[in-house]
Amino acid sequence: MDRGGAHNEVTGSPSAPFVLAGVVNGDIVFSQPDAPVPRQLPPAPRWFTARAAELALLDAAVSADGPVLAVIVGAGGIGKTWLALHWAHRNLDLFPDGQVFVDLRGIAPAGQFLPPAAVLRCVLDALGVPPAAVPVDFEAQVGRFRSLVAGKRMLIVFDNVRDAEHVRAALPATPGCAALVTSRNQLRTLDASVRVRLRELTDDESVDLFERRLGRSRLDAEPAAVRSLVADCAGLPLALGIAAGRVADRLEFPIEVFARELRASRLPALDELETVLSWSYQALSVEEAAVFALLGLIPGADAGIAAIACLTDRPGVLTVLRALERVSLVHEHVPGRWQLHDLVRLYALSQLDDVEDALDRFVGYYVRTGYAADRVLDPRRVPIGVTSEARFEDRAAALAWCEAEHGCLLALQRFVAERGRFVDAWRLAWVMHSFHWQQGLVRDQAGTWRVALRDRLDDSSAALARRLLGSALVRTGAVADALTLLGEALALYQGIGDRLGEGHAHRSLARAWREAGDTSRALEHVTLAKAAYRDVDAALDIADALELQGRYEAELGHVDDARTACLAALDLYRRNGNVDGEATASDGLGHIEQRAGHVDLAVGHYERALALFDGRHAYHLAETLDRLAECRSLLGDAARARRSWEAALALYENQQRGADAERVRGRLDQA
Repeated sequence: MDRGGAHNEVTGSPSAPFVLAGVVNGDIVFSQPDAPVPRQLPPAPRWFTARAAELALLDAAVSADGPVLAVIVGAGGIGKTWLALHWAHRNLDLFPDGQVFVDLRGIAPAGQFLPPAAVLRCVLDALGVPPAAVPVDFEAQVGRFRSLVAGKRMLIVFDNVRDAEHVRAALPATPGCAALVTSRNQLRTLDASVRVRLRELTDDESVDLFERRLGRSRLDAEPAAVRSLVADCAGLPLALGIAAGRVADRLEFPIEVFARELRASRLPALDELETVLSWSYQALSVEEAAVFALLGLIPGADAGIAAIACLTDRPGVLTVLRALERVSLVHEHVPGRWQLHDLVRLYALSQLDDVEDALDRFVGYYVRTGYAADRVLDPRRVPIGVTSEARFEDRAAALAWCEAEHGCLLALQRFVAERGRFVDAWRLAWVMHSFHWQQGLVRDQAGTWRVALRDRLDDSSAALARRLLGSALVRTGAVADALTLLGEALALYQGIGDRLGEGHAHRSLARAWREAGDTSRALEHVTLAKAAYRDVDAALDIADALELQGRYEAELGHVDDARTACLAALDLYRRNGNVDGEATASDGLGHIEQRAGHVDLAVGHYERALALFDGRHAYHLAETLDRLAECRSLLGDAARARRSWEAALALYENQQRGADAERVRGRLDQA
């Protein structure tokens, strides 16, 4: 009602009792200005790539009924905010009532992150609530927020959340709204519609990121430098972005300049990443920080809980690992095995003061446990000076441990060798040897003994390293190098008067000369090996030499002598209860009969060898299956020949025996 220019109208947002002064005639009309529609999203990432599966998960969550809470978790620099913003910009049309973005600074040092009340105030401010109209009581603020967003289609992005309580009060509770939360914390107590844990980018995805930033032509000009950058960034989007940015800023510099700098210094060359990781580290408790730093000594893809307990000298370390996993610094990727991203591991190692004592414990665990496993896999080996309380129930358990720890063992050996711990490197090569030999992992076997072969070894250790490296090189086809190493090993054994070692060197030289095409010379070394073994009364080693003699006599056309030698070997193996030797001798007899043209007899020997091997000794198993397939093919049994060749091919491929694999593929194509 209008009286002399006065209006019965109030503007604003009354939120408390007020006193009426005077008389009001007519109606009182409250009018509220239209609330602003928030459009707070930062720009979409220009060079976003990959994450198709993760985007699909977010799409599926928002299409469901009810309020949506999507949680994106992962380590610092893994690309959580990138994913959130890319998805948000791609789906703006789903949220016409606005998009709110709040950086909660959850990983910042104490006093710098937004407390829950401040988070809610940020959201209310984005929704247009004047400061004077914000209720004083926190619960009233929550109620006001939920009333304002009820019935609206709105997206709220909470970036860098510290923990579940940091954001719980500001989550919408009605259909149509979606909250997208990013955090290094796993936020397991939030009832999320979808939880996305980000992984590293693959090499191809990393190259795609570089291409988007730098262009295809620049990458094509320096492919080796690009591969180097990709490897050293280890799939971490922040690291890739920093590297790509530095290359883009200096177009006149070759990419190799930056690749070389990153190879040399890793983390210091990615200073922004180091800062990001430091925020996570500073938020840890004293014990968590100590364990995290020690985990930097894990050089491979992962480590088992028993090894980590020894490394950290904490039998109850699992509780601390769970705490570190909650903040995405470590990850239990399979039950009982823990891993760190490569760049996170380097940062952890940079925080460790006492490296050598911790490394003593870590290497000690692997040497002692690996030694116990090796004694089960090959009890015939001459033991080394290691005392171990570790026990394995059977061969299968020892093999399972070796398979699980193989990657860590390989990486740990390289790590200790780089630090000049040559005795440790030699011992780690020793404990891996039987596993490598029996599984046919000849390239790994050659690699480990090459790392172990250092000038500072004593003569006995140096002789063993040369002999086992030479033996591995025979299997890889590097026969000339093998002959040199084996000759050096023989001279060292002769110099220290080790007749058993001489016998082993001669037997390895026999294999080398046979691969070189000189079977007669190979047979001479077999004879010398037998003489050395007889001098030290090594019955099973004599059997090994006789078995080789049988094969080489057959190849020279001396079938009767070959059969006699191999049967003598079989008898020695049986009398000494050596099943693996029986299997090898049975295979040798098959080889002899096959060369003699007695294919049906050869099949029987090969089948007995397979039964005795019982899946063990993958290197020999592949060759037995290969020869059995050949015999079955000659006998017209094409179906069984194919099955044997297919089994042999799988083993050859696993052992990276390219020439053998290619030959068998050719036979399968012809079959």
